[in-house]
Amino acid sequence: MKKILVTGGRGFIGSHLANRLDKDGHEVIVLDNLSHPSRVILRPRIKFRYGDVRSKEDIEQLVKWCDVVFHLAAQIHVDKSIKNPQETIDINVTGTLNVLEAVRKYDKEMIFASTSEIYGTAQTGKMSEEHPLDAQSPYGASKLAADRLCKAYHSTYGTKVKILRNFNTFGPGQADGGEGSSYGAVIGIFTRLALASKPMPVFGTGEQARDYMYIDDAINAYLLVHEKGEYGEEYNAGTGVPITINNLVEFIENNVLPNSGHIHVESRPGEVNMLCADASKLRALGWKPERVTFENKLMRFINSYKKSLTQGYGKNT
Repeated sequence: MKKILVTGGRGFIGSHLANRLDKDGHEVIVLDNLSHPSRVILRPRIKFRYGDVRSKEDIEQLVKWCDVVFHLAAQIHVDKSIKNPQETIDINVTGTLNVLEAVRKYDKEMIFASTSEIYGTAQTGKMSEEHPLDAQSPYGASKLAADRLCKAYHSTYGTKVKILRNFNTFGPGQADGGEGSSYGAVIGIFTRLALASKPMPVFGTGEQARDYMYIDDAINAYLLVHEKGEYGEEYNAGTGVPITINNLVEFIENNVLPNSGHIHVESRPGEVNMLCADASKLRALGWKPERVTFENKLMRFINSYKKSLTQGYGKNT
């Protein structure tokens, strides 16, 4: 059993990760400022601390207490980063610096949640860790700075940090952009709108493509990098199967609510056109995403979403 701190542990991936770590027998504390909490309920043993990674005081004692930090706290909304780049930089770069400093001071281990957005639009068929880093939005640039800061801390100070570059992740409890939500992911937004017989907004042509990974596969990637990854190394996590927004819309229209409809709206600035992972490096550690099609995983999400409308989200996963 280890003592584990999960920053951003009330977010979508963070809450699933915290629950899995608790289920595996670890002692878990989550730190979060509740700026965009998920609907996933934390397991009863998990301790919650309200706080912010921008505050050194909020971080230092928790890092001193723990054995391992999974650093997921971030401002993750691309549109918000365009409207307020300063806040995004403060959280994603300065916040990461604060965590790194505490990890270095107390000689702890850290797994950093990076993102495929640091690559920008794919310049190759599949994107390995050697793909050029060409972030296209303030969000992507902030995560790129934090990613390289982690690398620099390992190179300079020998800080025990590992970097996981997640491609797009979806699953139960993800924000749907509905009432009271400051953020939503496209699959959740489209599902909510389709069920309400409202048109799904497609930015630009809809031919922009993403590599959608189910939450269970993402959590397994975090655990594997923690267990077997090398310090100072970067690991992509993604399926290697690109899905266009048009593909997503067509499936939802045919399987959620027939003829629910969609509309095309103006393209968003800073949007990446294509992301597709080469996760060979992670697979070499033993990672294997579940051998189920994207469509089956999407239906799993949709059914879970429908159930949650009447019963709420559960504590497990």
